[in-house]
Amino acid sequence: MRINDLSPQQQKLYTAVVELEAEGRPGFVQDVAARAGMDADAARPILRTLLDGAELVHEVPSDPDMGPEYRTQQRG
Repeated sequence: MRINDLSPQQQKLYTAVVELEAEGRPGFVQDVAARAGMDADAARPILRTLLDGAELVHEVPSDPDMGPEYRTQQRG
């Protein structure tokens, strides 16, 4: 799936994941949502579409208190 095919909310969240990753920062849902200007509860189901449908991001197990980190899906 191409970035241009994503909804505006998906694009904002994907961009937030990319930016956080580029900065070497963890992509916890709270951080991704804040970077995208969204509430974490609203961001969760949209991030799920980037995982399951678009396959543009993946979850990395991390801090049990913070939940998984979201990172870009490496194409190979």
